[in-house]
Amino acid sequence: MKRLLVMLILLSAVALGQQTQQKMPPVPANWCKAPIVPGEKLIYAVRWKGIHAGTSTLEVAPKVRKYRNKECLLLTARTHSSAAISAVYEVNDIVKSLVERATLQPLKSSKRLKEGPHKARQLLFFYPDRKRIRYYRYKKNRYVLTRDHKNTPFPTYDVLSVVFALRFKKLSVGRKYTIKVCTGKRICDAEFVVVERKRIKVEAGEFDALRIGPRFKVGKGKLGVKEGLFVSEKIAEVWVDAVTKRPILMRAKVPIGTAEVELVRYEFPKEGDGNE
Repeated sequence: MKRLLVMLILLSAVALGQQTQQKMPPVPANWCKAPIVPGEKLIYAVRWKGIHAGTSTLEVAPKVRKYRNKECLLLTARTHSSAAISAVYEVNDIVKSLVERATLQPLKSSKRLKEGPHKARQLLFFYPDRKRIRYYRYKKNRYVLTRDHKNTPFPTYDVLSVVFALRFKKLSVGRKYTIKVCTGKRICDAEFVVVERKRIKVEAGEFDALRIGPRFKVGKGKLGVKEGLFVSEKIAEVWVDAVTKRPILMRAKVPIGTAEVELVRYEFPKEGDGNE
């Protein structure tokens, strides 16, 4: 009788644990359920071997803008090295993309890069109606046309807007998704393979997440280090939340070991969807 009673208690505990696990929400309660919303901000810690190396942010400007008579959203990615790292090798990168609100097709994007002694400024203009993308680099105090990509298939995204475009894909494990990307220097196919789904915990909270393995088909040559952001052969894996596909964890290869970019905080507008 005692054994039977113990077994019943154990089975009840297991069943209760399973029910509790099933009831866990896929994302934190105050996580915005819309794939993209003006005013959102995601803050990431960049770490290498447990050392805080810097901070990155992904932002959507709160105000909708007009450009070429279209309603647009301004996307911004910033990365800055920590004070300790900056003393040796300062990183201060800003990438912006002005995209059509309805389709997320970029119309204009820019890069301002400072990585150690290296500095660069670049502009991209997208003309979907003309199937054309023009790439400019800043040289001798002015922007110079460097590449004129004609007969470009659209939609084609830049290295920042591509990660937002992924939010509107219905991702499932085992499937591959291909998105065309212009890095400026070239147009390539970004392939995203969904490897697995599981619950993971980062500093910002617990999420049902999808692990994505990115690959890039560039034709001749290799992707340059400065082309990238989210289009880089050094990216080993990206974890996105399973609901909105916002990135919550990324691992990238560095000369010694692996660097992690982990979501530590997020901000959402209070009006509209009731999320903070």
